[in-house]
Amino acid sequence: MNKSELIKAVAEKTDLTQAQAKEAVNTTLQVIKEATLEEGKVALAEFGTFKKHISAPRAGRNPSTGELLEIPSITSIKFKAS
Repeated sequence: MNKSELIKAVAEKTDLTQAQAKEAVNTTLQVIKEATLEEGKVALAEFGTFKKHISAPRAGRNPSTGELLEIPSITSIKFKAS
């Protein structure tokens, strides 16, 4: 299921229009993203846990020139199903 299919399913199950369902899904995902980045973890019972992950900076190599370069730290969100 992709995002548009999720929106359609939410609209059908809640008797919302697809525009209202799209707004609800987008808002929910945005709130989860912001809370995870601020608090470090969002746990939804019977669904899963979103955790903030910070990768360490590391050395890399440009494959075409062989030049060494620094790969910066990246903040991302990881999900673990419950």
